[in-house]
Order: sequence, then C-alpha cells, then structure tokens
Amino acid sequence: MLSPKERNVFAIFRQYLATPGHMVCLDVAMVQKHKVALRGLIERRFILKERFEGGYSLTKAGFAAMNACDEEG
Repeated sequence: MLSPKERNVFAIFRQYLATPGHMVCLDVAMVQKHKVALRGLIERRFILKERFEGGYSLTKAGFAAMNACDEEG
C-alpha cells in the first residue's frame, strides 16, 4: 500500500512518462519536500537514487506499482 506522499512522487514520474531505468531529475526544493516518500520508495526498491544530484529512476517493480496505483484511482 502506498502512502499519499508516495503516490505524489509517482505522479511526478508519471508526468514525465518515466519508464524503468529512465532518470527524472528533481530540484533541491522537490527533494526536500518529498524526502520521506523518496526514502520509503528507495527502501522498497521502487526507485533508485542516481549518482547525478537530484536524479532518481524507477525500477521495474516501481513502474508496476506506479501503474497499479494509477489504476486504483
């Protein structure tokens, strides 16, 4: 089950039509705003923190979870 904040992070990935392995770059303010949700999604292996500052990418499991929560409404 995804928290509302985790769903908000997935909405950012969805906005950029992100697929597994494609990096989305967040500015410092967005990282700070979503840091708890980002950490939770990393721990669940739904996203990966990239070496590039503010860069995150979806895993295959994260892509599936993002699409599943989109279907749930």
